[in-house]
Amino acid sequence: MTEMTSAEAAEVLGVSSRQVARLVAGGQVLRTRTVGRTFLLDEASVRRVQRESAGSGRAWAEPTCWAALAVLSGQPAQWLGPSARTRLAHRLRKAGAGDLAAATRRRAVAHRFAGRPGILPELREYVVASGRDAAWASNDRFRLAGPSEIAEGYAHVENIPMIVAEFALAPDPGGNIVLRGVRSADGFDMGATPIAAVAVDLMESLDPLERASGQRVLSELSAAYRRSETSMRRSPRAQD
Repeated sequence: MTEMTSAEAAEVLGVSSRQVARLVAGGQVLRTRTVGRTFLLDEASVRRVQRESAGSGRAWAEPTCWAALAVLSGQPAQWLGPSARTRLAHRLRKAGAGDLAAATRRRAVAHRFAGRPGILPELREYVVASGRDAAWASNDRFRLAGPSEIAEGYAHVENIPMIVAEFALAPDPGGNIVLRGVRSADGFDMGATPIAAVAVDLMESLDPLERASGQRVLSELSAAYRRSETSMRRSPRAQD
């Protein structure tokens, strides 16, 4: 594992040291250790944020993120109006997997904590599984060998303080629990994290196998969506 200082990370990302500190607090950048008064950061996590920021176009608002991820997952996203659905379809037809991952990065705000091992079964009452934990449940698609040692899940932002208190979680940039706070439950109508969101979760991982798995599945979903849209536009009923 290679490391860099906060100042070096700020230069790489083109942001202030304060913004780097926010990324560390949110779990996007991992702090490895402290040498004197200097915090050292995991370079791989800094480079991941750099890749995400380099995606084309601006990040979408949270409701648009979840609508896009639901539609790509074959879910109806019934909360969208006709005009919003049309605009979204135009965006999805043009975007590749990397663009989609960058555009949907504001779907949630990640908070990282330390908790006792094996906590996920108890957490499932309060969160919807994300990342590798969710991918393992549909392992035939993501082809990952087993669940992660890091417990990940989506929860409403208003419930996170209660979860932290209930399980005595301690904020820790290198912790084993990631809670992704969302403000809307629209994307979870089916009772689980949409498959496209799981793919994006994995694309943000530091594990190269997880990133590759997420990118492959998101590319497959995106290609299937474009084929479906093309077929609908060419059908006689669509032309009436």
